[in-house]
Amino acid sequence: MPGADRVINNLDLWSLRHKAAVKVLADTQALEAENWMKAEGHQPWQNRTHHARLGLTGKAYEYEGDLRINLHHTAEYGVQLELSHNRRYAILEPTLRRIAPEFMEALRRYLNA
Repeated sequence: MPGADRVINNLDLWSLRHKAAVKVLADTQALEAENWMKAEGHQPWQNRTHHARLGLTGKAYEYEGDLRINLHHTAEYGVQLELSHNRRYAILEPTLRRIAPEFMEALRRYLNA
């Protein structure tokens, strides 16, 4: 069919542009989450060495076709902070719960633009 190749190519380009834009939104949100976690006073634990605070990271990546935002500790005792003492010192899950509505709103605005 004449023009079908052009239509398919345009759809592919449209898809790639939107995928890239959503990745930028996720990258931005992951960086904002990392900066928020690292900001002095946001950690629920007493900063003694600052290793845990400085080792908090956020990254957006694609995995098996899904876009994910991952927040994690690089300090080896980060697991204990997150899971022990009834999660009183956890920062990762509370931060994800904090950023999820912001990310979804940014995504909604982008898709409705």
